[in-house]
Amino acid sequence: MFWILLIFEIFFFLLWDYLRLRKIKCYFAKQGIRGPSNTLPFIGDALLFFGVTPEAIYKFGTGLFEQYGKVFHFWLGHTSVLVVADPKYYKHILFNFHVTSKPKQYELFAYITGNGLIANRSGTKSHARRKIISPTFHPRLLDQYIQIFDEISIELIQQLERYADGRTVVDAFFWTSRSTLATILETALDTKFNSDNINHATYMNNVLEIMHLFGERAVRPWLHDEFFYKLFDNKNYRKSQKLLKSVNAFYDQIIQYKRQEYELSTKILVGNGIDKNGDTTKISQEFHDDDDKSKLTDINDYDDMSTVKRQQPISFIDILLRSHINGEPLVDREIRDEVYTIIIAGNDTTANALAYTMYAVSCYPEIQEKIYKEILQVLKSPWQRSLTMNDLNAMKYLECTIKEAMRMYSTVPLIARYLLEDIKIDDKIIPAGTTIAFTSLFSNNDPDIFLRPKEFRPERFLTESNLNTFDPFAFIAFAGGPRKCLGERFAMLQMKCTMIRLLLNYELIRLGVEPKPAYSVGMHSKTGINIGLKKRINAI
Repeated sequence: MFWILLIFEIFFFLLWDYLRLRKIKCYFAKQGIRGPSNTLPFIGDALLFFGVTPEAIYKFGTGLFEQYGKVFHFWLGHTSVLVVADPKYYKHILFNFHVTSKPKQYELFAYITGNGLIANRSGTKSHARRKIISPTFHPRLLDQYIQIFDEISIELIQQLERYADGRTVVDAFFWTSRSTLATILETALDTKFNSDNINHATYMNNVLEIMHLFGERAVRPWLHDEFFYKLFDNKNYRKSQKLLKSVNAFYDQIIQYKRQEYELSTKILVGNGIDKNGDTTKISQEFHDDDDKSKLTDINDYDDMSTVKRQQPISFIDILLRSHINGEPLVDREIRDEVYTIIIAGNDTTANALAYTMYAVSCYPEIQEKIYKEILQVLKSPWQRSLTMNDLNAMKYLECTIKEAMRMYSTVPLIARYLLEDIKIDDKIIPAGTTIAFTSLFSNNDPDIFLRPKEFRPERFLTESNLNTFDPFAFIAFAGGPRKCLGERFAMLQMKCTMIRLLLNYELIRLGVEPKPAYSVGMHSKTGINIGLKKRINAI
């Protein structure tokens, strides 16, 4: 009797689920939003992804957009997804903070980042964490990192010198990932990266392997739930668990050391009769970020902002150790989650964007020459001094080149939001409960949005250029609105530093096989991002 009742319950649940799916699909269809027609109970349209690999994701997505248009609807399990490649939707949804949150699929990131800022779906917790993290990227505080960016860029130049014969193929991503990782470890954890150190080398290899496994899992919706990942792909599940355990141990060791260091310094201050909260390295949590203009609202920790420049660089972990939420300090697990989040976000995507910029510049000698001339014009005597914030801000054409590389190679191909309320866009009403997938991977290559998208033209990002005809909301490499990536300026300054030092010392040459894009957290390349290097006659 029990089994008969159970079978009936399952049957009626599947019937109810199917009718629910059909009702919402019909609702979208009446508004002219199409999608796959073979939706099944329980799994939705997940079978569409059967056999799709990370390197086939672009071809797969292109086929869907050609069949259904720039906005289409499908189901993944019980999730109603609206896939869009239209700036009109980017503008209305990304910048409408009050009607959106992060979708359930972002919990997939929790597998590798813990409950950090990216994976955390709680609006209250995310807001509190964002307030803590924001000071790290304050425009005037970024000044303290320029020297670190410059020093690590020079180290990269020295490491590449042995390959600068004009004939040797170099995988740019291999080297940029080392360089950006060194930068993020020093700025975030106050830890020097040493590739000759077995622990550091193992850590780097483990992080890259985790990213690869994430990409393999991300394109297979039936593996998103951890139970099914363990059931259907147990080999990779166990492998990823082992890698994560090793990476977490690396972070835990650093965090414990830094906590002991912080507690010791606090005891010394208290012993000397100094309030630890008067320490000039403390950053106020009361920080307001309104996309372009940011400021410390509690400036009492500094006599003036120049005090910051006289201190040792303030690392991300220093801020986390001094931070409180609801009067309680962050525990080690919370600190580790935020550290891992900022390293994954700041290392992988930046390394990818930088490597593709190097590749693009190697393909277009005339663009490379324009950047080189801009560098000489701005720096005057580049071989006699370090780079400054003013130098980097003046490199307008270089910044346009980096943005164009991020557009053309879609280094951040997908972001998503979950609708908390109905929203109207033109004559269409998108119901609450819909997950919106913004696919810049496809809008970046749409001729209706970007003029001649297959051409690499940095000038399209120059305001005064006649190529600058695209909707300002179309370029979402760093997302947009109140949840815009906090590290945008950090990443851009870092990439500019590296490109300046590279081009002062080397000519970048087109060598090796072409990149073969494959989806991971960003669009990696299955074949590497290959270039050649030729030492300049007047190199530093």
